[in-house]
Formats: sequence, structure tokens, C-alpha cells
Amino acid sequence: MKKEISIAVLIGLLLGLIITYGVYRTQLLFTSESQEVEQVIGSPNPEPTEQLLSLTQPENGTVQTNGDISIVGNAKMGSFVVLFADNEDYIITPEEDGSFHFSTSLEEGTTIIRVHAINSEGQTTMVERVVVIEEPEPSPSAEASPSATPSTTQENT
Repeated sequence: MKKEISIAVLIGLLLGLIITYGVYRTQLLFTSESQEVEQVIGSPNPEPTEQLLSLTQPENGTVQTNGDISIVGNAKMGSFVVLFADNEDYIITPEEDGSFHFSTSLEEGTTIIRVHAINSEGQTTMVERVVVIEEPEPSPSAEASPSATPSTTQENT
């Protein structure tokens, strides 16, 4: 009799855990759906009619030996620009015409530059560029290359 009661208690606990896990997963599902609905409601016009951000420099895939780089572009009037590069973030306020220019120094290696523009309505546009900074190749020195010297031979007669 004790054995049967122990088995019944174990089965009850197991069923309780399964039901609790199901309720937990259902709650997560409904919370993520409600957040998505809020995001859609928050931006009634997800596709802006005017381009919010354009980046003219650097080109994607730029390879250079100097770590100094300029980020140049245009953003829609009334927006601000956030730049992420080399684990640093910068907030840039565009000029009155929407243009912006920012200079920074990147470390050697591959860097992904992410530029976000956010307007007053909360719309966001992101542009990404990959820039590679390489170590300059050493120039060949005069000592490394053998010089051609004419050899003279004398005849004994």
C-alpha cells in the first residue's frame, strides 16, 4: 500500500511540473506577441517615404593601412545619428542640411561600423560598413637586394 501511494505522489508531482512548464511557456508566448503588437502600433508608417540615412564614406569592404577614417553621410532633418565602431558609441547631431561628418581612429583588423539614424517619430534606419585596417607592408630596402657589380678578369700573357 505504501508503495502504491509513493508512486501516485510521484506521478502527481510529475504532472504538476509538466502543467507548470506549459503555463510558463504559454505566458512567454503571449508576452512576446504583445510586445510585437506594441511595436507595430508605435510606428504606423514602417516604410518612410524619404530616405532617413545615407552613408557616402567609407565604402563597404574598404581596406586601408591607416587607421584614421572618416564617416560621412546624410540624415533626414530633425534626426540624430548614433555610430558604433570598435566597441565605442558616438552620438552625432547632423548639420542643418542633414549632412554629418565624423572622424575616428580604428584598430588594426576588421571593424564593422554601424550607423543608426533615429528621427523624431521613432523610426530607425541602420547602415553597416565593413572596414579592414591592415599593417603596411615593409618596403624593400637597398640592403636586402643584391647589387650588381661588374667583375673584372685579367689575362696573364
